[in-house]
Amino acid sequence: MIRRETVTSRTTFTAAMLRALAMLLFGCITVPDQAIAAADQMVLSPCVRSVAPGDTVEQIAAEPRGFDCTSVQRTLPTGDYWVRMDANGMAGSISDPLRLRTASLWVDSHDIHIFYANGDHHRLIVPAHRTGDYIMLGARLEFPLAISDQPIDQIIVRVGNSPNIRGMFLAPELITTSKSARDERNLAALYAAFAGLCIALLVYNLALWRGMRSPFQLAYGAMVVALLAYAFTSSGTAAYMFPGIENHERLRLNYIFLASAAATALIFLRHFVEPHILPRWLIRLCWFQASAVMAAASAFAILAPRWISILDIAYFIGFLPLPIIFSLALFYSWRGRSQYTLYLLLAWSGPVAVAVARSLNGFGWLPYSFLLDNSSLIAMAVEAMISSMAIGQRVRRIARERDGAQQSAEIARALADRDSLTGLLNRRAFVRKLLDEPREWQLVLVDIDHFKRVNDTLGHVDGDAVLVRVADALKDGCAEDALVARLGGEEFAIATPTCGNAGPVADPDALLRAIRDTEMPGNYRITASIGVARRAICEEQDWIILYRAADIALYRAKADGRDRHVDYSNQPVAATG
Repeated sequence: MIRRETVTSRTTFTAAMLRALAMLLFGCITVPDQAIAAADQMVLSPCVRSVAPGDTVEQIAAEPRGFDCTSVQRTLPTGDYWVRMDANGMAGSISDPLRLRTASLWVDSHDIHIFYANGDHHRLIVPAHRTGDYIMLGARLEFPLAISDQPIDQIIVRVGNSPNIRGMFLAPELITTSKSARDERNLAALYAAFAGLCIALLVYNLALWRGMRSPFQLAYGAMVVALLAYAFTSSGTAAYMFPGIENHERLRLNYIFLASAAATALIFLRHFVEPHILPRWLIRLCWFQASAVMAAASAFAILAPRWISILDIAYFIGFLPLPIIFSLALFYSWRGRSQYTLYLLLAWSGPVAVAVARSLNGFGWLPYSFLLDNSSLIAMAVEAMISSMAIGQRVRRIARERDGAQQSAEIARALADRDSLTGLLNRRAFVRKLLDEPREWQLVLVDIDHFKRVNDTLGHVDGDAVLVRVADALKDGCAEDALVARLGGEEFAIATPTCGNAGPVADPDALLRAIRDTEMPGNYRITASIGVARRAICEEQDWIILYRAADIALYRAKADGRDRHVDYSNQPVAATG
């Protein structure tokens, strides 16, 4: 009763912790960036207006009319837009100039105009093929402003050909260069830690796969590779390593790699849970959903910007079934009493919450935030660490099962090598052991005299008891390294090595005395005849010759009156008669 209450309390505590973690994660990834600000940065409020023929930036700056400051940008049609932002007099310094930061979106160009309070005007033109020069870690664009300590009055940006699948200018802010450098260092540490974790997990699982050959290890390795690739493009590292890359191409790769991570995660989930836990239809659903997500991502990467809004919606629709599949897998894992139910709950709650949040953002039901944009990496890093513990437990279980199977195989082999009545080696095992150790052997063949008469007198039950007692007498009368076998019926064999560090060879007279002195059922007196031979055994032909010599000696002992031994060690014997 106490144990049940303890388990219940632990389960309740774990569930409460999971709920708290899920709420914290979901709250972090859904909070808008406007709530986050510091002394060395200013969050800007963008107002937008379509570009009309004949518009000039000077007119827009002088008479800012017709700007929409309330509509969600993604609801506006495709086209060229003016984006106007009041800087409220924020100023940098000569040693620490300002930078304009914004989210990286699918647009063709940025024409940026900075108007200072003293009437100065600074302009920066960034076409699509040069966007990669301004991508920083975190995949945000940062445009350096003129080195000046003058307060900024307003910022006007002309955005070229924006499809508005997320918007045309999201989460803009003014930051100091020192603030940018600090953010770069922090993000570099975060992404480096994530990459190190992924590489370590990849090496760890591939090393295990070489020995275990479990499909879930390959699926997990593929998922880690996809996450590394996604981190490489989504973090902006790709732009550092390949400065000429267009932002559009980087975004295409983002879609492909994030979909690959989701698809391989589904395949990993399908293989990780014990066999026969998940129903066949759910396994087929995992494969179908993985294919659907990859198809949607491939379509976007190949066809965009044509039908870009439709392709983007189709992509996020592909992620919607993931929480349902996870819930079903968790249910069947719990119902099937899987050992990994808690691991699944702990590891995959975060990625599922992120998938839901990103899908809601994709449909415009959640606002953009930098945390949301990078939440996949954070959630999958947590999942990777927890799953690695689950994989460790799974590997230990497989190792135990393999050790048990190996032990069972050894026991089965030992039983197959033994005579079921006496426990001695059988003929097959006896000959195999002789051939496995090429050396000179003394072979002693022992045959119970008149054993048919024993069975006729005592009966078969006591006759079997006689065989067991003779076997025990032979084992007790031999050295520890001697091989003792029952070749069949009432015939036994003893093989003892005769050279090297071998112990003393079997003494036939001592064996005869031991058999005579052994108490038998009904005080029946038992004697035996023994044939002895010696020969070096290197191949099966040598065994045949040795056995034939000992067998001839055995029949000679029977012919001479039984209860005696004959040694044919020095007699030449052919393999065939």
